[in-house]
This record gives sequence, structure tokens and C-alpha cells, in this order.
Amino acid sequence: MKILAIGATGFVGLHVIRQLMMQGHQIALFHRGSTAASELDSLVHFYGTRNQLPNFKAEFERFAPDVVLDIIPYTEAQARDVVMWKMLQQRSH
Repeated sequence: MKILAIGATGFVGLHVIRQLMMQGHQIALFHRGSTAASELDSLVHFYGTRNQLPNFKAEFERFAPDVVLDIIPYTEAQARDVVMWKMLQQRSH
């Protein structure tokens, strides 16, 4: 499965990503780039802040994730934005 993980390089995210990697999923990470974890070097990385998510629409569509996993949305609105993006992506295919 192709998984786009948002904010997945911190304490919680690293554990989740390790499990997904062991299960053989293809993973892309969207993060600020402030956490270094060499075990994630082989994954696709998109660097930016949460406010820049809309700027990566084309890149995310090229990756074409089956699942978007937002590890720690800070607000309900942020969680809704991710859900809406995935719903719109599914409608366009």
C-alpha cells in the first residue's frame, strides 16, 4: 500500500513508520526536515510546514497514496483538511 505520512518523524511517528516499513508499505513522508533518522533515508521525503501542504498537491498526486496518515494534527480543522484532500483526490480518479 502507498502511504503518505504527515509529520511522521517525531517520537510517535517513528514507531508507526517503522511498523509500516516492516510490513512492506511504500511510504512518503511530509515533514519539516528538522528530525534526522537515517533509517528513513530510503523513503520519499517532502519538506515543508503544515501551512505549505496545499503547495505540494501536484507532488502528492504523483505519489498517489492509498492512505494519508496525519500523525498528530494540532486542530480539528487540520484533520479535516487532510480528509477533504484525500476525498477530492479519490473523486478525480
